[in-house]
Amino acid sequence: MRLCRAVLDLTEQYGARTPEGLAVRPGLTHAEWGEFIGARERRVQHALQELRAARAVSYGRCRLTVHSVPALRRIAAAH
Repeated sequence: MRLCRAVLDLTEQYGARTPEGLAVRPGLTHAEWGEFIGARERRVQHALQELRAARAVSYGRCRLTVHSVPALRRIAAAH
C-alpha cells in the first residue's frame, strides 16, 4: 500500500508529536497525496478510510494524525 508507506516516511521525517499522536507535516489534501504516491484521489480516500478503520490514523482538512506506527507498519507489510 503506497499510501501507508508514504505516511510512514513522512511521519518519520516530519511527524510532530501532539496529544493525539504524530501529526504529519506538511498537511496534504487527498489530491496532493494522490499526486505524491501516483494514485487517484478516490483511491486515496478509500485507503485513508481503511487506515482509519484500523485505528492507525485520523484525518481531516489537510490534517493527518498517526495514532499507531506499528499498525501502519503491519498494514504496509501485509500489502
